[in-house]
Amino acid sequence: MTLRQNPSTTPEAANRESNLTVFVTTGEQTMPIKGARVTITRQTQQGEILYDTLETDGSGKTIRLTLPAPLASLSEAPQTQTPAFGLYFAQVSHPDYYTEENLLIQVFGGAASYLNVNLIPLPGNHEQGVR
Repeated sequence: MTLRQNPSTTPEAANRESNLTVFVTTGEQTMPIKGARVTITRQTQQGEILYDTLETDGSGKTIRLTLPAPLASLSEAPQTQTPAFGLYFAQVSHPDYYTEENLLIQVFGGAASYLNVNLIPLPGNHEQGVR
């Protein structure tokens, strides 16, 4: 696995980036989970790239993560062969809940992206599990 390079900070880059925020809850999105670990990756021809590992705050959300995305104009021209969105994966874990793996995220250039994850509590006297 390789680490990502820092995204560009130029104004022109806005159409080639998406800001992702992840919300982690339980009880069908009624209770936020503080301290959930969110790992964002992307598969490329060179292998898996780790973009970041984030932690949720008291409201169950992560900080915004800027991710590379195809040009925003590609989503307005569906006849092109180039995908109009970037594909990423998330893994969300917390010691008291089952881990959610391989959550697919589509991001579009120039647009904010959100991922809502509902974790299921582990039964009492448990070891961390994977769903």
